[in-house]
Amino acid sequence: MCGHSGGHLRIDTLKHLQTLTEIDVSRWKQNNTADLVSLRKLGIRGNLCSDTIKIFDSISALLQLRSLYLRAEGAEFPSLVQLGSLRSLIKLHLRGGISQLPSQQDFPPNLSQLTLEHTQLEQESIEILEKLPKLSILRFKAESYSKEKLTISADGFPQLEFLEFNSLESLHEFKIEENAVPRLESFLIVNCKGLRMLPEEMTFVATLHKLVIEEMPKVFVDRLQGEDLHKVQHIPLIKFI
Repeated sequence: MCGHSGGHLRIDTLKHLQTLTEIDVSRWKQNNTADLVSLRKLGIRGNLCSDTIKIFDSISALLQLRSLYLRAEGAEFPSLVQLGSLRSLIKLHLRGGISQLPSQQDFPPNLSQLTLEHTQLEQESIEILEKLPKLSILRFKAESYSKEKLTISADGFPQLEFLEFNSLESLHEFKIEENAVPRLESFLIVNCKGLRMLPEEMTFVATLHKLVIEEMPKVFVDRLQGEDLHKVQHIPLIKFI
């Protein structure tokens, strides 16, 4: 049973606790979180710009952490550089505005899964993400990208196997440069109403085995089944939902 002190929920007595999801940041700060030595999965929400150093010091001290969800409320994310010390972290979900991503070197070194939501990123951030050496799953959720054009540079995302575009209202054009996403197997496009077509370079993504088109405008679907069919005819499984 969790202990209570002054009416506040105590979690720092639970040294064998492995999963803690969606705790408010104010409650997180009330605990001696350094004692949570077994924590593998953590979710924190709230204003992360108050006591930023204390919050991120406490997170970066969780050496066994493998999955982290952060939801910034009331303000954008502060600097995320301290997350780079989380060597065991493989899964990261960020929800909330991000004015600047950390550099490639300041991301968790073994990060393989990244989900972005309401981050309002721009092309400069893509140029950081595409250099992450172990990233295999990338999900762009609602309002995670704010510009009309998204380009994956030559040789970008060398280990990426799964890519999702979901509810990117601003996105009109998507481009893939030479030798990008050389391991991509699955591509999911959902509810991107402004996206006009897939890039010509899709024909060169020979590893792509599955393409899912969901809740897309009829003009996009008709084009893909008509004049743009050559871009995707090498893909064994194409699903229209």
